[in-house]
Amino acid sequence: MVSFYLTGLTTNLLNPKIGVFYVSILPGLFIDQPVTAWLGAFLGFIHAALGLLFLTAVATLTNLARRFLLRPRTSAVTELICGLCLLALATYVLFEAINHYF
Repeated sequence: MVSFYLTGLTTNLLNPKIGVFYVSILPGLFIDQPVTAWLGAFLGFIHAALGLLFLTAVATLTNLARRFLLRPRTSAVTELICGLCLLALATYVLFEAINHYF
């Protein structure tokens, strides 16, 4: 679990788009007058904290969904629903083709 976190953190820190975003866009959105360094750092900290909180919630909910979707009964119901949807689509396409040509 820790290795996944470190991989994501490294990928994000080495992404040049993140640096360009912070330097060019972020300060201009919130502040009209010249900014001291601590205020810019504080805004960056708030953004990082909210991102960490949000992505932790996403990871937790994804893990719960994975546990639920890997159950045999849930998997069988999902396969049944997907099969019925494909069957309905095939029937629709067949009837549309018959109506179009006749």
